[in-house]
Order: sequence, then structure tokens, then C-alpha cells
Amino acid sequence: MSHTSYTVLTRDQIAERAAQDIPDGAYVNLGIGLPTKIAQYLSNDKDVFLHSENGLLA
Repeated sequence: MSHTSYTVLTRDQIAERAAQDIPDGAYVNLGIGLPTKIAQYLSNDKDVFLHSENGLLA
């Protein structure tokens, strides 16, 4: 049996990594909870439109 090793990431590390995958000009529905942390890790040189769960564009 092989043993696979995993690195446990914090919620902030997950949000930071997800933010890296958002392309310039994207419209993103952040949802509720952890996804809202993604906004703080978006690069300032990207134009990204954030959409909240209740339907507002920010």
C-alpha cells in the first residue's frame, strides 16, 4: 500500500490560491463563507467584478 502525503492548508492559503486562478475581466460569484476571503487576495492589476450571493455586483 502506498502512502500519500498531503499538506493541510489554512483557509487563508486556500483563498489566496483560488484568487490566483481568477482571470482579468472575470465576473465572480463569491457565495458565502470561505469564498468571501478571496477578494482580499485579488491582484490590484486585475479588473475583476465580484458578485455576492444576494445578487449585487460590487
